[in-house]
Formats: sequence, C-alpha cells, structure tokens
Amino acid sequence: MFRPQYPDIVEPRYMVCRCLHVRKFASFLILINILLATVAFVLTLSIQHYYNMLLCICYIIVSSLVLAADKLERPSFYTLFLVIQGIFLVIQLVAWIILVMFVTKKYCQKSLNDEGPDDCLASVELAQIITISFFITGCTWNAVYDARRYMVEKVYSGNFKLNTTLAVL
Repeated sequence: MFRPQYPDIVEPRYMVCRCLHVRKFASFLILINILLATVAFVLTLSIQHYYNMLLCICYIIVSSLVLAADKLERPSFYTLFLVIQGIFLVIQLVAWIILVMFVTKKYCQKSLNDEGPDDCLASVELAQIITISFFITGCTWNAVYDARRYMVEKVYSGNFKLNTTLAVL
C-alpha cells in the first residue's frame, strides 16, 4: 500500500487469493474498518452517545496503528490491534453462545406457545448479526496477524533476500 523499504516477497503463504499480498490485504481491510468507524462516529455524534463516540475514536486510533505498522515496517504496532480484536472476538463468541443457549431457547418456546414469533425472530436476527460480525472481525484479525507474521519472519528479522521474486503490485 505504502512504499515499503523492503519490497513484498511473493510466496504462496504470503498471498491472498493468489493475487494480493497479505500486507496490502490487511491495509485494505483496515481502511474499510476506519471508514466504517468514521461513519459510526458521525452517526453517534448526531444522537449524542458519548460512550460510543469514545469507542469509535479509540478504534480509529488503534486501526491507524496497523497502517503505521505497514508504513514504518514495525511489527510491534500490530500487537495492540490484535489484542483488542481478540478480546472483541471472545466477547462476540460468548454473546453468541449465551444468546443461542439461553435466550433463544427460552423466548422461542414461550413465544411460539403464547404470544407469537416476534421475540423468537428478534433473537434469531440478533444471533445472525453477531455471527456476521464475528466472521468479519475474525477475517480482519487473521489478515492483520498474517501481515504481522510476514513482517516478523521476513522484514524485521533480516531474512529478506534480494534474489527472491519480488511483487509487482
């Protein structure tokens, strides 16, 4: 994405879909995350949810560290993002398990017997939203982890060899 000091090494384990390097892919996903966090910040600004605004600002700053890690070739900058995203993944997984095991079972049985499927549909939709969010967060975490692994193995450790095939992109 940026002009790194060391060109990207083309090896199958560092390529995504055989055409994009892991560093570029991680930067692309982070740019999308920053854009979405900015939109969320503007929306929370309009309804004045200060706690959510603070979360959006923190997320934008932490995501910007991933772009700085790519630009400055410092793998330690990836760590804060990976830790925070890992915590969010665990929270989403626990929320999904609680929703599926307790809430959905209780409300679906009650609503199908008494009131109708409104509560059941709401909890199923919430479970679907958490599942999609978990998948997107997991893909982003994996891409950033792969970019960090590449940075540690090839650039930061000094294992970069000039006779290796270099990426054109």
